Amino acid sequence: QEMLLYKLKPSYEYQEEPWKTHVWKKDRDKPKSQERSKRKFGFRELARAVEFSAKLMGRALARRVKCTIMYA
Repeated sequence: QEMLLYKLKPSYEYQEEPWKTHVWKKDRDKPKSQERSKRKFGFRELARAVEFSAKLMGRALARRVKCTIMYA
């Protein structure tokens, strides 16, 4: 019954996402002044990226060998 309300602290619920706070090895050597600001993409750039990836996926699907697997 003691373990019913037992919680470890710091619990996962209120921890910040690790990928936001972690300092990567490749970024340790860079000075802070050279950091890029977060780049925002407009709708047009995003639409072009989606169109490009859809075109690549269509080509990949067109090139694959079509086969039928029948089960007895």
